[in-house]
Amino acid sequence: MLLLFQALKEPKYFVLAIIFALSIMSLYSFLQVLPQGLNNFWFWFTILTPLGWFLYFLYGISFGATLSFFIWQRVKRVYPARKIAKGGFLGVLGSLLGTTAPVCVGCLTWVVLLFPTSFASAIVQYNSLVMVFSIALLFFALWLLGGFQKNV
Repeated sequence: MLLLFQALKEPKYFVLAIIFALSIMSLYSFLQVLPQGLNNFWFWFTILTPLGWFLYFLYGISFGATLSFFIWQRVKRVYPARKIAKGGFLGVLGSLLGTTAPVCVGCLTWVVLLFPTSFASAIVQYNSLVMVFSIALLFFALWLLGGFQKNV
């Protein structure tokens, strides 16, 4: 059995993964509508494409699993601390990129606060690729943490 699944079999860490996934999905959608006002919160969900929905849920699930597994690793101490630090850094980087990747051109104002305008317009144009890259970073963080290793 993979270590990730062993960690998520424990109810405490499974619930943590769900809480973290729902939290980041809520934060993500909140940050996307913040520049236009919170009254557009539900409208934002109607403009998501099927690919956007898929990436949105995959991002939330991978974030929740990564953070919960990171905590499980720290508590159980079953992996070297150096690799845990690398995995934690990549998890944070993937989370930040995914959360700040805009889904629509109207979200450009939020990204311009964080990045130069030229970079922000590229993120808007290639937002799906940025989300895929963020999800890949989260999976890479899980791999660095040893989540895909078999339990010995």
